[in-house]
Amino acid sequence: MLELGANANDKANKGSSALDTSLWHLHFGPFEALRSKRPRSRYDVHKALECVEELIAHGAIWRPDRAEKNSLRRTLYGCEPSVTIDLMKLFLGHNAYPRDAVQELLRTPRMKQHLSTETRNLSRLSLRLEDGQNKKRQPPPPALLARYNRAELYEKLWTEPTRTVAKHNRVSDVWLSKVCKALRVPPPGRGYWAKQRAGKSVAKRPPLPSLG
Repeated sequence: MLELGANANDKANKGSSALDTSLWHLHFGPFEALRSKRPRSRYDVHKALECVEELIAHGAIWRPDRAEKNSLRRTLYGCEPSVTIDLMKLFLGHNAYPRDAVQELLRTPRMKQHLSTETRNLSRLSLRLEDGQNKKRQPPPPALLARYNRAELYEKLWTEPTRTVAKHNRVSDVWLSKVCKALRVPPPGRGYWAKQRAGKSVAKRPPLPSLG
């Protein structure tokens, strides 16, 4: 249905989206896992993860309320830590859930304990574990705010590749990526432009987050 143009974010009768349902299915595994109460492995939930990947590759975006976020945390506590890492990779790789929101999802003390063995993999995703009582995020440097208009930069990054935007600004693409991170401007995920050139479905761009 997705290939025929079905809306990946449709919520029939204001109910759950297909992505909501796929995430809910991470709660289930084979009978042996349920009976032994062992953590569900990647293999146990691979079908649910495959559904999540297919949906967000076709533009699905997760827009949970507080109860839905707490429900996903409880589900992930019942899985091996690697399942959480796999899910965060999907969220971030397709811009299905903003990075700030992903970081917030991981900030509870219990989640920190759950992922204590995955610090290296979290670091590769530019994520970190923090206690429930977090310091407020520092505002972007005034010099960067004076040099770059966040809204204009956001529009340019979703109009042409980062390397091209960087060239126009006479900076390297690596530097521009650091600027985007500091200014909280979400760029397209890896492979976005290649998929677009090939005529494949690409993730919809997330909204520009406020600095408040």
